[in-house]
Amino acid sequence: MTESTQTGTSSTLNEKSHIMKAVNQYSIVVQEYFTERVKDWMETFAREVLKVTNYFVRFEFAKGRGEIHAHILAIADNMNVFVKAYNADNEPKKIEILSEYAKEILGLTSEMPVLSCEQKVTQNSSQEVNKSVQSNGNNDNAAKIRVTSVSDYQQDIINLCHTCQMHKCGQYCMRLNSKNKSNKLRYCRAGCGYEKTEGKCDTQGFPEQTVHVIKRDDKGTKRLLLRRNNNRIIQTSTTTLQSWRSNCDIQLILYDSNPKNPDLHELAKVTDYVVSYACKGNCTHEAEKQALLDIILRCAKFS
Repeated sequence: MTESTQTGTSSTLNEKSHIMKAVNQYSIVVQEYFTERVKDWMETFAREVLKVTNYFVRFEFAKGRGEIHAHILAIADNMNVFVKAYNADNEPKKIEILSEYAKEILGLTSEMPVLSCEQKVTQNSSQEVNKSVQSNGNNDNAAKIRVTSVSDYQQDIINLCHTCQMHKCGQYCMRLNSKNKSNKLRYCRAGCGYEKTEGKCDTQGFPEQTVHVIKRDDKGTKRLLLRRNNNRIIQTSTTTLQSWRSNCDIQLILYDSNPKNPDLHELAKVTDYVVSYACKGNCTHEAEKQALLDIILRCAKFS
């Protein structure tokens, strides 16, 4: 991709400022490309690897999350797994069944991948190649590299995790505790705890754990949390990450009722989620209120 200048010459978009300018200037092209890429990925990788049979996609635009992104509700060919988990004798056995499916089929992990001894030796022996890559500016963002150009897949996963899957608390995830208004410290809605210093977003990160567990989040939704050795990595599907090559998140929807005879109250939570996203505006509620207020004040000024 090139960018034309006023003098008629063109330069490669090798700087972030040039790339962001082009993205904003040709946003319709970016959106069309993203839409087609999602469609192609769902019809190939998702169907063949993740065994997805049906899906619903809602595109959303948010500056804090890299502009355009997709929320996908998918149904996979995994009924036997959930029936087996439902019929498990106890909770630990149920967790074992679900975590095995999550790891083996979905590639989920909350542990930062590491290189084997042999891979470390290979990596050390190719330092000159790595220096060459760094000098070309391609090592700062693993997402820039196409999967067809990858030679060391394990190192590629590590690079992608560092580039795309490390949670850094910011204004988009920090919230005040409405139940305790005396506490001015905000908490991370993603699960990284409270900030240590007011307004600094300096949370402790996700709590590390040595076993797989099922817990309810702040909204009362059950989550499968795999064992964790890093307090910043998002629970990640490494297979999905390596194929999509950008930030991605997979969550299993867990029910208490029989999968073959589900409780309609539990299913209603899914329909509520779909409807809320299908009807969601591009602006936040606060932004909409401010926009209406500006219109009212402008009308009052000229009346």
